[in-house]
Amino acid sequence: MKALIVDDEIHSAEITELQVLENCPDIKSAQICLKAEEAVDLLNQEDFDLLFLDIEMPKLSGFDVLKAVNRKLPAVIFTTAYDQFALNAFKVDAVDYLLKPIVIADLKRAVEKAISRIQNNQTRDLKQFIEEKLANTKSQKLAIGHMHGIDWVDFSEIIRCESESNYTQIITIKQNFLTAKTLKQVEAQLPEDQFIRAHASHLVNINFVKSYQRGSGGVLFMSNGDHVPVSRQQKTALLNKLGA
Repeated sequence: MKALIVDDEIHSAEITELQVLENCPDIKSAQICLKAEEAVDLLNQEDFDLLFLDIEMPKLSGFDVLKAVNRKLPAVIFTTAYDQFALNAFKVDAVDYLLKPIVIADLKRAVEKAISRIQNNQTRDLKQFIEEKLANTKSQKLAIGHMHGIDWVDFSEIIRCESESNYTQIITIKQNFLTAKTLKQVEAQLPEDQFIRAHASHLVNINFVKSYQRGSGGVLFMSNGDHVPVSRQQKTALLNKLGA
């Protein structure tokens, strides 16, 4: 079997490739694609048995990729956390998913399930599925995957997010979470009218900003007592967003 791994984060893609080749003997080769647009071309030109597909990517989402392919799609395994309704829909509609960081047991289960469908010719039209289940669906929650499962947090409860290398600390009014997503990936899932970068490493919910202290870039004081640095590059856009 031949697999295609589509993920805009090279570190994540390489880990998935290693896990697949080491733990799924039926998959003899795996190709990595880091750009969604290139993935569309590959899927339109080459035959793949299995597709590991990230959802949150620049320019085109994973769903956009599937919609843009004009030939039969391979069996698809999403490699991301997503809305609870969508996850349940994937389960019953023969589309599987893996939460990052990927657990080997879950990977094996998903691949075995996909192989069974391929052998029994049970693959279905994913384009129709996506349009039926996800068109016009706007989640108001952020899905946060972790080693014990998934938590769904209302956007309105998120105070701020802080980058920690390839992870992101999410501070809410109830508790804090550490997710295996970059700040860029988290930002892509949050509403632009509610969240803005204060700094390359900090994303804030403007509804929780209590005050601003002037400086080279300045400092934001959040309603929970946190202090968030403001970069000089973000200062003007941030203050405009806050109506200052």
